[in-house]
Amino acid sequence: MAIGQNNSRSFERNLGVVASVTAHTKNNLVRGIEPIGIDQKTGVITLPAFIGGSTKESMPSHFTLEVGHHKNDKRVIVAQREKGDRYHLASTTSPFGELIVHTEPPCEVRIRNLSQKEMDEQEVGSLAIWLDTQMQTRHGSNRADVIRITEDGKVSLHRILLVYLDGNFRLVSEAGWEGELFLRADPSKPYELESDDERIIGAYHGHDEVRKILQNYVFVPDFGYPSIEGWLQMLLLPQFRALVTSTKGLDTWDKSEQFWSKPEPKVAITEGQGVVEWFVYGTGGTAMGYVKLHTPIVHKGRAVERVQIKHHSIDGPADAQGLKKLRTGDIVQIHRIVDMDVKQNKYAPLGFVGVLYTFREEGAVPVEKDEVAAA
Repeated sequence: MAIGQNNSRSFERNLGVVASVTAHTKNNLVRGIEPIGIDQKTGVITLPAFIGGSTKESMPSHFTLEVGHHKNDKRVIVAQREKGDRYHLASTTSPFGELIVHTEPPCEVRIRNLSQKEMDEQEVGSLAIWLDTQMQTRHGSNRADVIRITEDGKVSLHRILLVYLDGNFRLVSEAGWEGELFLRADPSKPYELESDDERIIGAYHGHDEVRKILQNYVFVPDFGYPSIEGWLQMLLLPQFRALVTSTKGLDTWDKSEQFWSKPEPKVAITEGQGVVEWFVYGTGGTAMGYVKLHTPIVHKGRAVERVQIKHHSIDGPADAQGLKKLRTGDIVQIHRIVDMDVKQNKYAPLGFVGVLYTFREEGAVPVEKDEVAAA
């Protein structure tokens, strides 16, 4: 398998990488089958007719994801996220002409028949189709994390994902975090960890080198992004820390380091509305997130304080790839709530929502908290 013209999509402009996919069937797991093409704007993967159908029998059983960058590009890391939000480097790395290619283990195409109740309540078809999202080496991966830290301190964390979206397999990219690196004005002052997530606390307190980075550098998020703490486990990668310490000519940050990190609304919200705690693609099926409600809603005799959201339950803007633009802190209106399938009833119910306010719309202006978001 190798990156070629038909099976690849270029992310050179914003990520400096190219990604490719190879499809597999149960009878052809080793060699694989190249797509006919991948749309460079939407990421839609066109497969040969004999594995490009919409039934269980006519679909591929697995996909392999590869990400390549120029062999002289030393400011990029291709990592794989493990269960528990830890990261390691892609499992296989090899030269290919002028490229270094990182290959993820094949991920399985998962298909589930939906009940008539699910189809009616969620207004979806009879099949739920997604890529295996275990994100562990032995299970394969539908995701690669591309980390770039330029020599002058620009930081970007992006995900390249294989997803099944709106009737098509797609190769897409999603921004995780963007910002800039500064020198800390007073390295002797202890870094104050804000997160109460046990995994993040463990990464900070359990690793001297992580604490040393945060003592000496400040990760300042770009507009619309929260604190870097949600991605703190990236610092467990020695390659990430090496990119940080090899930056040059950084300015000193002498302002507040209390960057917004909690999933609280930046505008006032009212009953029937909620704030997005998080929402990402490539997990929980096609996509998954949670919304914290302003006021609990009584659903089937119990007070619901949080609801799940998925791609098909969001009425809101999407980019050219078909990805809905929802991130931490965005405001949504709750239209209705339905239960998930029986196996998932221990989790929050599914919320169908409309987007009221996002903080990364092009040209968006921050709204003061005492201003009410228009319904």
